[in-house]
Amino acid sequence: LDAIKRETRRLLLASASSAPSDAAGSNSALYQVWLDRLNAQSYDPVSPRLFDQVVRELQTEGLINVVGSGRNMLIVVKQSAVDS
Repeated sequence: LDAIKRETRRLLLASASSAPSDAAGSNSALYQVWLDRLNAQSYDPVSPRLFDQVVRELQTEGLINVVGSGRNMLIVVKQSAVDS
């Protein structure tokens, strides 16, 4: 779980700090988009159940905000996390 959490954090922060003209650069995306991006660069696919747990932990840590629930959840990287 820790390795997936580290990789997810890296992905979220890298995407949020990318130039806005970059197609992959954004501080927000739907749950499935983040999961697809994570799995596109992972050797072992991350299950939705495990990703749910990572999302909850990152939200508790204050890295992200979530709007909605389930696969339609919008995950937003907090600007304060990008700046630090």
